[in-house]
Amino acid sequence: MSLADTVSGNGLRRKKINVSEVRVNELNFYNKENVDSMAMSIATRGQLSNATVFMEEGEDGKLYTLIDGETRYLAICKLVAEGKHDGSFDVVIRPKEQKPCDVEEILMEANLQRTKTKEERIMEIKKADELYEIRKKSNQIPTGMLKSDWIGIKIGLTGRQVRNYLKEFKGDEEKNSEENTASEVVNNKIIKKVKGINRHLNTILSEIDCEIEGGNNELSCLYHELSLAFGKIQAELARIENRK
Repeated sequence: MSLADTVSGNGLRRKKINVSEVRVNELNFYNKENVDSMAMSIATRGQLSNATVFMEEGEDGKLYTLIDGETRYLAICKLVAEGKHDGSFDVVIRPKEQKPCDVEEILMEANLQRTKTKEERIMEIKKADELYEIRKKSNQIPTGMLKSDWIGIKIGLTGRQVRNYLKEFKGDEEKNSEENTASEVVNNKIIKKVKGINRHLNTILSEIDCEIEGGNNELSCLYHELSLAFGKIQAELARIENRK
């Protein structure tokens, strides 16, 4: 075993690999931090902390999938493209998790210390809520533990903070629902008025149609354009009705 391939006390392998062997994790929903700043840091000081991967060979020719360290990975890829790095990538290799829910849980734990936006917090709480239900069905939740407390442990918040986020998120959903309902009421009123106008327009066009032959050419063209517009209105009304 080379110096670039060692085993730590907890059994995890530490190894120097190449970024060309690594793929990003499609389950990672966290925003990427400033790649340019990270690239500058790595170019100046080197990679200060290991990324985490698991072995997974695929048809893409890659050997590893990222769990943690995507910003470092992207920064090194950027330096390689600029001819400023050889692509070496210090990683910890952990056993492959068999289920997507296990990978998502590790992703959350790996991002405990990062600064998160409100949107990221809401997204991870929603993901953690889904994970909780999966764990609950398989009896993996400690007896008596509240959902908010379990979620908090996974994402680095207290149970109270999680409940506050959930309350705020529920409030936003209700607000959006009210706005959508109000918008639908307005649209229905508009549609009703347009239908009324349409009926009158249809009657007028029918009367003109009986008298237009042999008349003024300019009036005939105008009538034709009016008929086309009427047809478009009818088609749009039908589309809106079918969408409901």
